[in-house]
Amino acid sequence: MVIAHYMTMMTYSRELRPNEDLFNPETYSVMGPAGHVGGMCQHIPLIAHYFGKSASLEESVAHEIRSAVELGVDGFQFYFPDRFDAEIRRDCCRIITAFLKVAARDFPGFKLTVCPSHPESLTEEENIREFAISLNRILAETRGLDSWLKTPDGRTIIYLWAPDGIVESVRPPDRIREHPERMVNIAEAYERLAAACGIRAAFIYHLRDDWANDLAMLEHALDYFPAVWGFVPTSDPGDGWEQVHRRCIERGRSYTQSVFNDFYTSKFHFKEDEWRLALQREECAGMTVDDFWKRYLPCGLSASFRRQLQRAVDWDVPIINLVTWNDYPEGHHLAPEVNREFGFALLLKHFKNLWLGRPEANDREWAAVFYKKYRSDVKPVPFDFEIRLLREEQADDDSIEVITWLLEPARLWINDTDCGTIGAGLSETRIPSEPGHIRVRVGRNDAEVMTIVTAEAITDQPFRTDLTTCTASSEFQHIFGRLFAGKEPVFSTEYATQRTGIDLHEHYSAPAAVPAAARQLQSTAAGS
Repeated sequence: MVIAHYMTMMTYSRELRPNEDLFNPETYSVMGPAGHVGGMCQHIPLIAHYFGKSASLEESVAHEIRSAVELGVDGFQFYFPDRFDAEIRRDCCRIITAFLKVAARDFPGFKLTVCPSHPESLTEEENIREFAISLNRILAETRGLDSWLKTPDGRTIIYLWAPDGIVESVRPPDRIREHPERMVNIAEAYERLAAACGIRAAFIYHLRDDWANDLAMLEHALDYFPAVWGFVPTSDPGDGWEQVHRRCIERGRSYTQSVFNDFYTSKFHFKEDEWRLALQREECAGMTVDDFWKRYLPCGLSASFRRQLQRAVDWDVPIINLVTWNDYPEGHHLAPEVNREFGFALLLKHFKNLWLGRPEANDREWAAVFYKKYRSDVKPVPFDFEIRLLREEQADDDSIEVITWLLEPARLWINDTDCGTIGAGLSETRIPSEPGHIRVRVGRNDAEVMTIVTAEAITDQPFRTDLTTCTASSEFQHIFGRLFAGKEPVFSTEYATQRTGIDLHEHYSAPAAVPAAARQLQSTAAGS
């Protein structure tokens, strides 16, 4: 199955609203209440845009699951920390419970579970107790539902993320590398959690990405956990994950392949304390872009994602972990959103069919274009944030990349470039990034087969840092119609020369709070 990590409090409905301005559409605009820092939210989820203020929680949950199934996802594992206050924890439990109930009732086969995450501030006894209180609250209403993700022998599969701090002897988290023999204590703590909830559990251990080459860590993890996963793994030869996969086979454990499509964190990290985040607009009051930094990992547009998916196929893994469904502030979301017109979803569904041994299901031709809003040698003005790399990685992000899936050869044009005949199968074609709307044409026998014209334009005058990988695809109207029938499509059009749909900056701004400078900035940007 393809199981996606789900950020629990990023569910939108009339009953529950986002609890952080990093993913609150009201802070999207450079003319809105966070306009002095270029806006805090840089992504508008379509589910939030169309249903967030009108749908009940169960209706919103149904929209999320329906979208996930359409885009190739078979289930969610929910971000599940023990550090939130009582109100947020109650809301998290309510959301997860709603998903389990709606899936069991309306979406047979869609599976769900929880992902206890980074317990680092309490004692071991307190960690177990707090996790158990929340999990038992969910189980009280959902125990026995067939929407729980389980192993063939009936154990509840539970993911772990940065799990080691559940015991005090391996804090800070990197300390487990100094004492891998303490992995047994971590495993025993989670077994005690399962016992406190009255379940038999199979825990998938989070092997941090820079630990893949650490053989001692790996062996101790495989001593006590039946499966491992990474979060944003590399996909290059020699990165360690091939060794992890091989040892899992040799030791009768399960290697699960994680895949992520992008990594640009629009989150606001304070320079004075690199792990402290500004989560609310009030925390940015009196601050400027010079007070913050953002994190980025070049992924070569779709190249890294395709390599990760190919590994899942080649290694015949039991689970593909999608990182993530809806973590918009980190940029690795698949959920429908104004910058993502289903290009990554087409790749996921294509490779999923190969992985499941049904290549004949890839029977519909398509094309998708991947690009950045501006080149890396162009600096935004005036909202230019410091960028720090997650890790050094070579990738070509200064291209316009077109991926085609063709049943027969055809001719391809990108803008004014004749790219010649493209063969049948999955093909990658690139030209250098250039300003303007991207136009893609695929023709065969003097007839046009597919056309893409991006709603968003590439600019050489960006007004705010935005390293999101944008996509557009020939399948957009088809998929959009299945998910949002009767709705008018909305797109990212920050640098469009001709507006398509509503102006998101206007729509989500708060006019009374608009600074004059931001108004002038938006007017200039729109004109360019």
